[in-house]
Amino acid sequence: MDNLVIPTPEFELTLPISREKVQYRPFLVREERMMMVLKESTDTTMIIQNLKKIVANCIISDFDVNTLSYDFEYLFLNMRVRSMGEHVDFKTTCESCGKMTPIEVDLNAICEKVEGSEVPEGKVMLTDDIGVMLSPLRLRDAATASAEKDSVQAVLVFIDKVFTKDAVYNFHESSPSDRAKFIDSLSMKHVDLILAEVSKYPKLETTEKVTCANCGATFDFHAEGLETFFT
Repeated sequence: MDNLVIPTPEFELTLPISREKVQYRPFLVREERMMMVLKESTDTTMIIQNLKKIVANCIISDFDVNTLSYDFEYLFLNMRVRSMGEHVDFKTTCESCGKMTPIEVDLNAICEKVEGSEVPEGKVMLTDDIGVMLSPLRLRDAATASAEKDSVQAVLVFIDKVFTKDAVYNFHESSPSDRAKFIDSLSMKHVDLILAEVSKYPKLETTEKVTCANCGATFDFHAEGLETFFT
């Protein structure tokens, strides 16, 4: 049995934000075992690091997963579809009777929604003369953003450039003290403007109409975020 190996299919897709093409394979047993462990974890940093390992294992082409932004979620979900099927079953509490009722979500529909989403320009004017250009959250910064409880500090990872009428500054090439001074000069109104633009980036989410199997009542079920679709 030395050479007895099950052949693994290979797939290719175009990432919706970067428009880069990626070749990948489905999850194998070792990746599915890792996901089972992650489902029970509440350590955000550990979850992100292991998700990076899972996706990196499955990428066949020469590609650095750390450079991925929201494309990472899209790629992961496509891997999950190819590996475990295009539907995922949830149980949720009925808003009327309080009992648990099942719901089936079509993951392909979520992927198609992401594919059809428009990527925002990412330009936010803070004053008449000063603005910022935002970039999608990259995987290498995801743990920092998730762990940051202060929304003012959290916007750091989204700012790519700061510009005026006369100059453009690469934010991440500025010194830590200059970045800190700029962030400290923002008002909460500025932070809200930035976060509102960030919220426009495509993400994994779905809202499904549910009919309770117990009482027949209908209500909306919302699922969002990569960790929701580990199942």
